[in-house]
Amino acid sequence: MGDTNPRDVVVIDTVRTPMGKAGGSLSDMVTSQMPVKLTEALFERNPVLYEHASEFEDVIIGCCSPIGGAALDLGRVVSLGAQKVIDGKKVPIFPVTVPGVHLNRHCASGQTAMQVASAFIWSNMGDLFIAGGVEQQSKYPIGIDANEYKSVEVPKYKESSEHPGLYEKKKKTTKLFKRLMAMPYKGVMENYPTFASQLISADRIAQTWGLTRKQLDEIGWLSQKKATLAMRAGKFKDEIIPLHVDKVTYRKTGETKKDFIYDYDEVIRTNVADWPVETAIDKMGELKTVPGCKFMTAGNSCPTNDGSSLFLLASREKAEELGLKPRAKILSYGVVGSDVYHMLTGPAYAMDKAMKRANLTLKDMEIMEVNEAFSSVTIACGMILSDELGYSKSQSDFSAAGDFAIGGRVNRNGGAIALGHPTGASGARLPCTMLYEMEKEKYTHGIASLCVGFGMGTAVVLEREE
Repeated sequence: MGDTNPRDVVVIDTVRTPMGKAGGSLSDMVTSQMPVKLTEALFERNPVLYEHASEFEDVIIGCCSPIGGAALDLGRVVSLGAQKVIDGKKVPIFPVTVPGVHLNRHCASGQTAMQVASAFIWSNMGDLFIAGGVEQQSKYPIGIDANEYKSVEVPKYKESSEHPGLYEKKKKTTKLFKRLMAMPYKGVMENYPTFASQLISADRIAQTWGLTRKQLDEIGWLSQKKATLAMRAGKFKDEIIPLHVDKVTYRKTGETKKDFIYDYDEVIRTNVADWPVETAIDKMGELKTVPGCKFMTAGNSCPTNDGSSLFLLASREKAEELGLKPRAKILSYGVVGSDVYHMLTGPAYAMDKAMKRANLTLKDMEIMEVNEAFSSVTIACGMILSDELGYSKSQSDFSAAGDFAIGGRVNRNGGAIALGHPTGASGARLPCTMLYEMEKEKYTHGIASLCVGFGMGTAVVLEREE
């Protein structure tokens, strides 16, 4: 461990829900229930916090589509809704004086929540924070909260007194709202006329960087293979908080299941992992590409998912005061805007920025998480690091034979293609999973990075504490 400072941002604990598939075990749950249950678990795992709940500065929750069960300021919903049991009665964990806030940086929302909390700690404006994210894509497609609504006046009717069962118009009208598909503010399209969806951008990246369909599919298969091996070895057990599900009706089968504990990542395709690589590539090669794309398929892109992940962050002096043992120190963050045409190249530049701030380089990173929104994004990240940013090829071989291989440094236990990408949660889920692996393997430094919609990237560097 390096030098310490009372204002160091330290990770006391981090947890996540199981990753649910679209229409799966978490699909009928109220969105806010996930971060509420994780917050309750963080207190149960660190019971001294109950006596100091009033000292929390804020509860910061990221989410891409904050509507329905994710609306009404998620952070405040969590601070008001988290409960403990005293003498058989449920009571609030936090006093009403602990605030909460929701924020949105698309796929990096959970990591940006961590960054905001860290900035407060570094600037001596708070000592204890809950920070992370949640998304429930089963209910709320990405971008639905951007839809516009146009008011429409329609006639009112009343039943005819002369002819019961028939209706006549009234003089007054009533107002209804028609939903309109939203587009970015026109200035965005005027400034960047080639702006397109993330899928199209991922396909553009594959073409610009000269990637082949086989390369992309092989990364997808490796993701499933690594995630399956990790799950079978019990590697996710400690980071996952089992959730009680009252009732769910599975979208695919129509089966209804009640009153059970959900505790594993159902999105992982274990059957794919058991195929030999040649068989996997042949089968994945049969998948149809997404309309408008040359390369992108369901096999080399992340699915839609439900899930949440949270961090308990503290200043070092507060951790020492409460007798809490830090698991890691946050060394730095990197946040960048990136080329909108390709949109998803941000991770490489964010990693570079974060590593320079930490006075570290790529060779110091014993483990790396680069979000597999699409396999083209992660491979291109390595190519940008080596070809453009000056890191040696040996440090950034993000290929099936290099850092992505079984036992390689990147996404050691599988990435979002296998584990899922509940967008608002992933920014916290990646460093969560990474820290548990750092502790198992005694790694000192790790970096977790994500591409972000509208052309951005974020990264965080962790240093494990002994």
